[in-house]
Amino acid sequence: MLRTVIVAACLGLLAGCGDPGNDGGTTSATSENGPLAQVGALYRDHWELKKKAPTGYRDFAPYAEIMPEGFNALRTGDIVAVWGVKLEDLSPEATGDSADEVLAYQKETPESGGYVLMKNRTIRQMTADQFKAAPKAPGTIEDASNTAKKK
Repeated sequence: MLRTVIVAACLGLLAGCGDPGNDGGTTSATSENGPLAQVGALYRDHWELKKKAPTGYRDFAPYAEIMPEGFNALRTGDIVAVWGVKLEDLSPEATGDSADEVLAYQKETPESGGYVLMKNRTIRQMTADQFKAAPKAPGTIEDASNTAKKK
């Protein structure tokens, strides 16, 4: 049952990602940003099942087999997440959450640009300058070495 809920949520998230030509830079889930889509689904599912925000990638360990790309990208530091963020809208569309606040990003994004997961769980491609200017969701950012700094 749990796997069915998580898989359905992940598929709903992937179906909700738009075409880059239609929504100002939001992209569909591709192999390049698929791990970010999985991180968004993991974050949402954790909120839905635990009724609280995840505090680190280890909170997603029970789902590692279901969404391995997202889990492993967080574990290795290829994706950096903002932990402890309250999601307001747990629906697959997530229209009640901010489309402007960063929830997770590829590790190279701050220096050279890349894909970014927004709080509403859409994915955008940003330049390094766009990323630096983008507001981060309030929480804790954990880098690959597991050191945290408050934002």
